[in-house]
Amino acid sequence: MKFIVYSIEHRGFWRQSRQGYTPLMSEAGCFTMSVAKEICDVANRFVKDGDPPESSLIAVEERPAVTLPGQLVLPNL
Repeated sequence: MKFIVYSIEHRGFWRQSRQGYTPLMSEAGCFTMSVAKEICDVANRFVKDGDPPESSLIAVEERPAVTLPGQLVLPNL
């Protein structure tokens, strides 16, 4: 299973190789659980008890790339 990471502060998903953010889930990078957890742990290190997290990981199923009408290609998630 792979994971994507959403940043509330940046209002977007982490891109592959931790190269910035995107508002589009289809452009989100996929990470192993340990890498996604590390990203969230660092992003949430200053969050106080009871406050919402700054970043959250989301489990996604791995599936082959899909081409939709209009040549939009969704990544392997």
